[in-house]
Amino acid sequence: MIVRFFKLIIFLLLGVLFLAVLALGLIQHPKVQSEISRKILEKINQKQSACLELDSLSIDFFGNVHLHNLGARDSTGLKFVQIKEVKANLSYVDLYLKKDQLKIKHLSLDEPKLELITYKGAKKSNLTQLIESLSDPKKEKNPNFVLSGDVDIFSGVSRVLNYNQKDFLQLDAQKIFADINAFSSKNNRISARIEDLSFQAKKHNKIYDFLRFRARVLKDESRLDLEDFLIKTKGTNLSGNLKLNFDPKKGLKNFAKEVLLKMNLNQGSVVSDYDLTYFIPDWEKQNTTEISFKNASGTLENLHLEEFSAQSKQFKLLATKLDLFQVLSPGESEISSKNLDLSSSYANLKAYLPKKVAQKIPEILLPFGQIHYVGDFFLNKVKIVSNAKITTQKGSLDLNAKALI
Repeated sequence: MIVRFFKLIIFLLLGVLFLAVLALGLIQHPKVQSEISRKILEKINQKQSACLELDSLSIDFFGNVHLHNLGARDSTGLKFVQIKEVKANLSYVDLYLKKDQLKIKHLSLDEPKLELITYKGAKKSNLTQLIESLSDPKKEKNPNFVLSGDVDIFSGVSRVLNYNQKDFLQLDAQKIFADINAFSSKNNRISARIEDLSFQAKKHNKIYDFLRFRARVLKDESRLDLEDFLIKTKGTNLSGNLKLNFDPKKGLKNFAKEVLLKMNLNQGSVVSDYDLTYFIPDWEKQNTTEISFKNASGTLENLHLEEFSAQSKQFKLLATKLDLFQVLSPGESEISSKNLDLSSSYANLKAYLPKKVAQKIPEILLPFGQIHYVGDFFLNKVKIVSNAKITTQKGSLDLNAKALI
């Protein structure tokens, strides 16, 4: 009797295993998976008015989910998202036991292409509109929902365009590779450890190779922190800490004028002047300047620096306080400094600075050769104000003057 009972149990287990293998085999059949993916997308697009596209879906024996040729169209019909393959290794245990968590052990995006566009007159980009269309406004968000995992990006392409701005092409990048660990998203709080991010950008008919970015990232509704960051290009090597604060309603829009920053750089940080031409196109130089400062605050366009130091082959500059106004608006720039200590020459400064700034330096300095300037200084498009001691090869003098340009 006992033997028959155990035989029955064994047969039942074998039957269950057979059905499980059969079900797994059916699910892994390409035609079945394609039909499942088609039905899922059909439901999403009907309910949410979204325009998602997917060629096929597959699940391998290791439980990895593969989405092939995933795409999305915006309201104009433009296919602005294209991903050759999305591979996700899900934690099915957490998915079943923790309904408020989606743990992706590993997510990889192969050849993703994103064209993020804010159309003329629109307040939101096409990507933001897609995300909002996929959410159910009638359903309350789960405040405890957590999305976490590691992310890899291979050979990505991205363009960011805002047709509400004069310089509408904000980013044109390709060869994007990323290794992101410990990514976590809960409510509007995002944290991650970016181990490696690299890409090649094009602007002003120039190529910029962004070799590596590394940082611990923390973002919420009103701030973005980059701790222990590293930025490396062919000529730039910057490291330090950066904190950004912004209006929750506007986010990072109008970054240069409205986003407040606080930053300190580690000693020995170096910036290539060629990389600065990405932001200041008329600075057609290929020098390398060693820079450091104790603190930076303000916005990118109106920046306040403390204990600033900059040194290159052409000059050496120290300043207790250095204020840069309208630096991204050629012809409108203002420079104000306290306790400026500058060693250079007229020829070197003129060769180093952007054309529209260099042409404001009076030629009266040309015969004096090497100049050592110690004092306060102010420069804008209409005047130069100086209160300093100047030492040259021909002697020294105390200068307290204002000159119109």
